[in-house]
Amino acid sequence: MADQTFTAGQILTAAQMTTLQSNAGLTPMTPSSVSGTGVTIVGNTTTIAAASTASINGVFTSAYTNYLVIYNLTAATTYMRLRLKTASADISTSYGATMAYIVDNSTAWSWLNAGAVSWNATNWLISNGVSGVYGQIMVFNPNLAANTWIDGSANAFNSTNSAKLTFGGRNAGTDQATGLTLFPDSGTFTGTVTVYGYRK
Repeated sequence: MADQTFTAGQILTAAQMTTLQSNAGLTPMTPSSVSGTGVTIVGNTTTIAAASTASINGVFTSAYTNYLVIYNLTAATTYMRLRLKTASADISTSYGATMAYIVDNSTAWSWLNAGAVSWNATNWLISNGVSGVYGQIMVFNPNLAANTWIDGSANAFNSTNSAKLTFGGRNAGTDQATGLTLFPDSGTFTGTVTVYGYRK
C-alpha cells in the first residue's frame, strides 16, 4: 500500500493500520531458520550460546533494500568475522578491505584487513583482554544483484578496558544474500543478534 494522507476524524481500516505498523521506520526481521550448535531464535532475535559459528537465514528479502544489524557478543580472546550468505551457502569471495578506527583507554590501536573470504569487520575487539562487544552494522543492498556495503560502529569492553570502533567494507560480488554468518577466529562465542529492515 502506498503512502497516504489522512484527515481528522477518518476511520482507518485494519489494512491501513497494518501497513502503517510495518512501514514505520525499522521492521524486525524474523529469521526463517538458524544454524550452529547453541543457536536459537527467540522472537525476532537470534540467541547464541557457545557456538563456533552462527548462521541467520531469511532476514534479507526483497521487501527492503537496506538493513540494520544490532549485536551484543562475548567470546574468548579472538577476532569475530562476518559473511553474507545465500539460501544455500555462505558467500566466501569478493570481500573488500575493511577498515576500523579504534580508540581505547589502554592502547592506541589502528587496524586494517583485506580478508577476501569474510569481513573481519571490526576487529570486533574480542581480543587484547576485551571480552565483549556491542554495536550496529548497516548493510546496504544485500538482497540485490549488486555490491553489498557495510558501515558500522562498536563498543568493546571488559572490567578495566573499553574501546570505540568505526568500520566499513564492501563485497564486490553480485550474489543476492538472504542472511549472514558470524564466527570467531577460534573457539566459541555467545550473545544476541537482531536484524531490522529499513522501509524502502
